[in-house]
Amino acid sequence: MTARNDLWDLPRHGRLARFLRGPVRRRLSPVLQRRFHRRYAIIQRWRWRGLDIIIQPGIFPPGPTISTTVLLDHLSARGDALRGVQAFDLGSGTGIVALALARAGAVVTASDINPRAAANVAENAALNRLPVSVVVADQLKGIGGSGLALITTPPPYYPADPATAA
Repeated sequence: MTARNDLWDLPRHGRLARFLRGPVRRRLSPVLQRRFHRRYAIIQRWRWRGLDIIIQPGIFPPGPTISTTVLLDHLSARGDALRGVQAFDLGSGTGIVALALARAGAVVTASDINPRAAANVAENAALNRLPVSVVVADQLKGIGGSGLALITTPPPYYPADPATAA
């Protein structure tokens, strides 16, 4: 079987991924990066089920990723099960997950290695009048994990060091 035939034996998403890895990716990457930086260089707002989120420049927004929405839907379906639970939101970004947990009654600590992201979480907690403790930390270093019943974190999708990416 030739390489060309192997390509067509892949599922459609596999063909697209392989196609985008080559010359198309090399040509589009700088264009997409410029567009991303222009789009996220301004303050934005996002709303999810009554939570208002301010997205400061350079902080990755929750909207473009399906994983955040899936997690938020999962947490909102838990009802009273989260009331009083000690929760830790690792890599909190804008704080949307921490806010959803706090609204459900969890006792939440949100952390991010990026001080600007941590400040964005605190801003959003104040905006939504929700009690969230915010710390600047690299994972659980200096925090400890005893007593935590729930730890949430986004999937690792940053190709760069998140401490300096914003």
